[in-house]
Amino acid sequence: MHSASASYLVIDESKLGRLRPALFAQVADFSGVISENGLKTLR
Repeated sequence: MHSASASYLVIDESKLGRLRPALFAQVADFSGVISENGLKTLR
């Protein structure tokens, strides 16, 4: 992810708000989030 010009987190909105024991990056590490409702740019 660090060498990419942009990285996007693709999510299923039904999973929002649920905690899971796995973590590989912070949301702020992504350029945007893509869900059923489209793209939200973070930077």
